[in-house]
Amino acid sequence: MHTQDNALAALRLEDKGVPIYVQLRDQFLRIMGRGLLRPGDQMPTMRQVAVALRVDLNTVRHAYEELER
Repeated sequence: MHTQDNALAALRLEDKGVPIYVQLRDQFLRIMGRGLLRPGDQMPTMRQVAVALRVDLNTVRHAYEELER
């Protein structure tokens, strides 16, 4: 299975009052920490994440911007 697919499959959103972009950011950090995404691997596109989780593209963009910082 491709690393992008592994990362997408590992993402889950919870309804616990935490903003979605924060959940996404934190989950990507955990995915990287577990080695599902390594340096040099391509992240799933923002559109892939938005479609897979049925969230707004701008929410995913916000999470990715947080990861870049």
